[in-house]
Amino acid sequence: MYLRVLSARLIVAAIEKRNMILKGVVVPSLNSSRLCEGVVISPNSELKTGDKVLYIKTEELCYDLNSLKVDIVNISDIVAVFQVSYNKWN
Repeated sequence: MYLRVLSARLIVAAIEKRNMILKGVVVPSLNSSRLCEGVVISPNSELKTGDKVLYIKTEELCYDLNSLKVDIVNISDIVAVFQVSYNKWN
């Protein structure tokens, strides 16, 4: 199944972060921040598939795409793109 977004939106697969202590016990996050980390699934003119991004989750637009939970976000909600090395900046 293929999902294509319209307008200025992107499909992002969220990377779930967990806080762990030394023994491997998961501690729930007390910070209710909406700043999330994810991987771009649908490309656009600025971002390509596989880019790791930092985005603000403003709306609850979630979808289960072939057992992969994805978020549909506005392009304006993308805060930053991770780069492997600082030498690769244009």
